[in-house]
Amino acid sequence: MNKRTSEIVANWNDLEKRNLNKYVFVDRGALVNIAFQHTQDNFEIPNWRFDGIYPKHEWALAATQLLANCFNYAFYIFESPDEKYTVANPADAARPFTGAFAMDRKIYERFGESVPQLGDLAMAFDGSLEKTKGFFRGINDIPFPELRYACAIDFAKDLQKHYSGNPLNLLEDAMVWDEVSKRSVLRAFNNGKGLVELLVSKFPIAYGADVRDLNGQKLAFNKRAMLVAVL
Repeated sequence: MNKRTSEIVANWNDLEKRNLNKYVFVDRGALVNIAFQHTQDNFEIPNWRFDGIYPKHEWALAATQLLANCFNYAFYIFESPDEKYTVANPADAARPFTGAFAMDRKIYERFGESVPQLGDLAMAFDGSLEKTKGFFRGINDIPFPELRYACAIDFAKDLQKHYSGNPLNLLEDAMVWDEVSKRSVLRAFNNGKGLVELLVSKFPIAYGADVRDLNGQKLAFNKRAMLVAVL
């Protein structure tokens, strides 16, 4: 269990002890059963090679996911609860991309196999909200374009401020030398210098907003930052 997840568990246990979880509870028996069932599973690293959605180039994949996960939330069209943000699939018109895949598709359409740097981000998003709306426009419009515009501007601004506008510098900042494997490795958590920690601290709007206060307890989900590390 990583640091942030353990903090959430500890805070939740404290809420239960103080009887502040009025509307939500955890079925501990069901949780134990699920955990036991998964002990029998053979976990494998997922294959993220989806043609037309993610770049094949390793560094392009890593760099575009730093950008993409700024926008990785709220894809349902609230005016039509059964409808999701959707874009066309050029390989199969009958199976369009939806949700996060749709968002990733639009980023791949724009940047392809390249590493998007500050100038590329400025051309894609900077200047107006309408530019961001146009960037994501597909079969329907992406929800909450104002929030996504704010995330894009924050990511670009702080990428320039901390990493000279190059996302690969951010990845390098989160890498450390591992004596066991004798190579540089990427850490998600590393005493404030891991990838998840850097994203949350350096990009307060794009990645630092996944925190909620509940009855005085701070719940730092950091979902989008951890998704970057997973990929």
